[in-house]
Amino acid sequence: GGELYADRLVTMGGDVGSVLNVSISVVEEEPDPTGDEGAVRVIRRAVFVGAFRKFAEISDAIRRFHVSVCVIDSMPETRKAKEIRDEFLGGATQVWLCRFAPTARVGTHPYGLRQEWKEQVVTVDRTQVFDACFDDLRESRREWPEDVFTVLGWREQMRAPVRVLNETKSRIVWTEGSSPDHYRLADIYDRIAYDLAASGGSYHAG
Repeated sequence: GGELYADRLVTMGGDVGSVLNVSISVVEEEPDPTGDEGAVRVIRRAVFVGAFRKFAEISDAIRRFHVSVCVIDSMPETRKAKEIRDEFLGGATQVWLCRFAPTARVGTHPYGLRQEWKEQVVTVDRTQVFDACFDDLRESRREWPEDVFTVLGWREQMRAPVRVLNETKSRIVWTEGSSPDHYRLADIYDRIAYDLAASGGSYHAG
């Protein structure tokens, strides 16, 4: 962290539970090699990937990295997640809680994002947002620190969810089975934080 990030668009995603898995990224633009002259593509570059044991460490990281928008899951630690959200109300950082629910696409949005402004809760379609983040990886719009492979469990958790056909519901879903996927979810919440910031979703009316 530090003042290096004070003038950057910084996003954060956190998957909370017994261990608090976190992804923090800076958002940058670069020429799009596949587009027309002058076209740009957005790159989310992770600057921190790791795990905390206390919620106070999440608050500290938000401040140290000058996070603009943070998204954390609303379950299972709902009370603690709300405390983090409320801690930053009215400040430079907005903290949103995330829920998964089947939802149709909203306009052109790739995963049907819906916002409850009063509670600062965002609802997204789980399968669609997993697809969107997979596309980020496939199309090189997501980059990681060179030493990310030294983070305990990161490689395995990023690869845990797989796309399968749910025969009962007759639709494609992402499932991790019994394998942990906390870092994959932290990255997904990080992506949602970026989309909230890019769409103006970080504005809070007070």
